[in-house]
Amino acid sequence: MLSQTKYLTADQYNLIPLGFNNNIIWNMGHLLVTGDSILYRNSPDLCPEYEFPGSRYGMGSKPEDFSSETEINYIRQSLSETVSLYKIATGIDQPIANSGSTTTATVSFIGGDDLQFLFFHEDMHYRKIVKLLQKVTG
Repeated sequence: MLSQTKYLTADQYNLIPLGFNNNIIWNMGHLLVTGDSILYRNSPDLCPEYEFPGSRYGMGSKPEDFSSETEINYIRQSLSETVSLYKIATGIDQPIANSGSTTTATVSFIGGDDLQFLFFHEDMHYRKIVKLLQKVTG
């Protein structure tokens, strides 16, 4: 998803095509906020604080304001950093001590319903982003 959206303009990220009720950056921000809430649900660490109000992309929200280039880049970078946390939380990878990573969070292993929902949710929004990409770049 990050590679597919890399060269979009801020206008393309923010465009809500006819027949849609959200845009690409809202979907990406929503994936970040929702994924983090699941990853940190049972963690001793607090969910990260974002450079934007998390409620802007939370459940039941919709895009109401134009997301700036700075916010878009922040969401993209945060999603990129979340990949390693997903791998740790699902048991695919183990944390690397002293890796030099800026991500120092502790996430708990997730499975069962949480993992199923996470994969379902990611896939649903990924498919929505693909459809939006076709509209904004077509």
